[in-house]
Amino acid sequence: MKNILIPLFTALFFVSAANAGDNFAIDRVTAAQLKASLKGTAAEVPVPQKQISPADAENERLYQAGAGERAKILKEARQYVKAEKERSAPVNAFLFPAPQGIEKVEEYSALREKNEAFIRNIGYWQEQIKGNFSNLVYVLQVNDLSTANILLNYIRHDHWAIVNELGVLNDNNLRAAAWPRKAGNEQLYSAGSGERESILAAAAVYVKLDGRDVPKSAFVSPTPAGISDAASYEGLRAKNEGFIGNIQYWRYQLEGNYGNLKDAVKANDLETARLLLNYMKKDSSDLDNEIRAVERNNDKAGQF
Repeated sequence: MKNILIPLFTALFFVSAANAGDNFAIDRVTAAQLKASLKGTAAEVPVPQKQISPADAENERLYQAGAGERAKILKEARQYVKAEKERSAPVNAFLFPAPQGIEKVEEYSALREKNEAFIRNIGYWQEQIKGNFSNLVYVLQVNDLSTANILLNYIRHDHWAIVNELGVLNDNNLRAAAWPRKAGNEQLYSAGSGERESILAAAAVYVKLDGRDVPKSAFVSPTPAGISDAASYEGLRAKNEGFIGNIQYWRYQLEGNYGNLKDAVKANDLETARLLLNYMKKDSSDLDNEIRAVERNNDKAGQF
């Protein structure tokens, strides 16, 4: 069978070559020529036209219609993101532990804790803005304007929450910088010189006992036989005895408190000095009132 087919193929080949003309040469046919002969020219190949569905056309129309609002939303959101990127990290001016020598340590510590909470809140809101901005960019790409506006509102709210929190934080930091400290002994002594002189002058008046001796009672015991209203007489006599006992007590109190007051002033313990001065003022007034009460009762004794 092979002996038959090979000569036949050879014959057909030469016949084809003869029909192509005398100038045909198989070795001069390029690959490009062979390819063109098989496929034809580019102009002859038809270009398929892309078919756009009605749904795609509607989506494109909606996307183009939302371009202005997308740009507006993105512009505002970027302003908030830029503001937070450029914001310096918040600091707490309150120290832990509280410095030695400051006044109102508990109040100082409470404000420090509040500032720490403000700083945590600010960090949380800044992270929220980052996350919501990333989500907003995505929903704008798919033209979901409803969700984009919700996310923008979240970003806007968190930005202004940060601004408000920073305002309170900075106000507290100013208070920390100017927090009052307890003055040293020398400062306190120098600052209290005027008040010490005033306290001593007032105490000297209250303790003055000249002319304020303990009065004697005009009532006698036992009750004289000629007294018609013995009960009233004896009642006034008992009152006088009580007043006289009080007078002696207040005289001792004035002298004792005056000595203690002078010691407190010397030590610049103005709080104790003020307290003692108030005691002396009250005892001095009570002393005078009791002396006058005894004198009034003595006058009544002569009327029985």
